[in-house]
Amino acid sequence: MTFFKVQDIYNKKEKQMENYYNSQERIDAALMSSLSASTGLWKSMETMPLKTRHDFSGITSSGKKCIIEVKQRIVSSETFKEVFVEPLKLDDFGKALANDFLPLYINFFADDTALVWDMSQAMDCKYQPITIYDKGDETYKVVNRIALPTKNAIKFKKENEKWIRTK
Repeated sequence: MTFFKVQDIYNKKEKQMENYYNSQERIDAALMSSLSASTGLWKSMETMPLKTRHDFSGITSSGKKCIIEVKQRIVSSETFKEVFVEPLKLDDFGKALANDFLPLYINFFADDTALVWDMSQAMDCKYQPITIYDKGDETYKVVNRIALPTKNAIKFKKENEKWIRTK
């Protein structure tokens, strides 16, 4: 195989990953817009550039600056008792907190449920090794993550196209 064929394969894979991430960002933006419109949690919110460590920044309804990381889960919110956060994201949440930003972690689940964590309350969580499937790379990996109990999140359920706080 020539260098140019290898380069073509690499470029094709990079383009596929870029398309995947762009698609996910559009879905995240639609979900956040819907959650914001239904709940009034934010006065303003803007999408951050692709490949930054958080997805949105904004101003909460109480006037607090915030950064928001969004995850989509393909399972029900009842599937697991905890979700996992990448250590680098936790580091970024800590930096945001030090700069007077409220760090929020929002997970949208397949059962039309959204869980919202105030990460300023989760900065002392423990790392643990887990196996994940990376859809971008299409591989299984053992990684270290922070476990967040789902019981510690604010819970919203989508009913008739509106998000209703249930916990």
